[in-house]
Order: sequence, then C-alpha cells, then structure tokens
Amino acid sequence: MKLLFVHGWGYSKAFWKPLINYFEPQQFDLLDLGFFKNLKTTHKMLEDFGEHQHNYIVVGHSLGLMYVLNHFPSQFHRYIGINSFLCFVQKNDFKEGVPKRILEKMLYQITREPLKVLEEFYRRCGYKNFVLPSEEQLDVKQLRFGLQLLIGLDLRDKLKKIGGKLTVITSEGDPIVSKPMVVESFKDQKVQWLSDNTHLLPYTQPKKCADLIKEILRANG
Repeated sequence: MKLLFVHGWGYSKAFWKPLINYFEPQQFDLLDLGFFKNLKTTHKMLEDFGEHQHNYIVVGHSLGLMYVLNHFPSQFHRYIGINSFLCFVQKNDFKEGVPKRILEKMLYQITREPLKVLEEFYRRCGYKNFVLPSEEQLDVKQLRFGLQLLIGLDLRDKLKKIGGKLTVITSEGDPIVSKPMVVESFKDQKVQWLSDNTHLLPYTQPKKCADLIKEILRANG
C-alpha cells in the first residue's frame, strides 16, 4: 500500500516536505494541482494511476481531498483528510460554511493582484516565514479554477460511499475551516482533533500527522 499526497489551494507539492521526511521515498507519490507553472496537473496524473488506484491511500489537505473525491469518489483504497471539508461555502442547509462573497472577492482580485491574494491567504492559514513566488510562476487560470471548485463543490453526499474508508485529522483552532464546519461536513464521522491554531497541520505538526498516517498504513497492510 502506498500514499498519494494531494495539497490544497494556493500551494504546490512542496507543501508536503516536512511530512514526507518521515516516510521512505518508495512509500508515497505526490500530485500537484498546477497552481504554479511547469507542474503536471492533478487530473492527468490521477488518470495515470488507472487500475492501481486501489493500492493507494489518498492523503488530501484542504481542497486536495475534495478534488480527488470529485473525480474518483470511491476507487482509492482509503482516504485521509487533513484540515479538510466536504463543502466550503455557506448554503441553506450548511450555515457553517464560509460566506460566498469572500471567495467571490478572491476570485475577482486573483487576476489583478495574485500575490497579494496569496499573501493574505497564507497569513490567514497561520503560515509563518513563507516566501512568495514571483508572479510569473503563478498559473492564475488554475488558481481561479481552484476557487471556483471551492465555491461550487458540495460533496457531502459522498460520505455514505467513503465513510468507512475515511479518516479526518484537523486543527481545533483552524482559522480557515471552523470546528462547526468540520462537524457538519463529516456528520457521524470520527474526527481526530489536534491542538493547533493553523490550517497547516502537515506543516506545523508533521510528526503527529505522520504517526497517525503510519497507524493507518499498518492497519491496511
């Protein structure tokens, strides 16, 4: 069994570096959502796995889990969501979500001041000592696409299919994904709450995350 790491909005596969240091290279693969140029996009890479998807445990951070579930809702052996959710924006039956206007504002600004939008987002996540890329490195079209997914996707109905194959690990004080939002997303699903005030558990608590993932690996052969 291997791990497949998928990062969230505004990051690249380099996001996982603190966490993957606790694993051997042959234990995992990394996918990239293509928010930075010259990186292969996730959808093509997911297709590359073909019939081998059942040999992988997906570890998705934030939007990363939703992206995989949206394309391949049940084919992978198991799913681990870190700082994750199944719906992001507020709806009539999901008052715990983020107001849609916040995402729409980001969508408007990302084409005009992409680095400013990223910087503000990183700070809100609790990301310290970050280094912003150059504007030329950004794929603004893909960043807009990611925001549109956050606005449009509601995958709460997928929980019935994957509930028995899902582990949720999240921060008690996540500034992006509130505790009520997590509880409402993953109804009746056991959640591993870690003492942390960021949206960045793989970055701030890599050893704890690695220990939990290794337990799941051992239990799944």
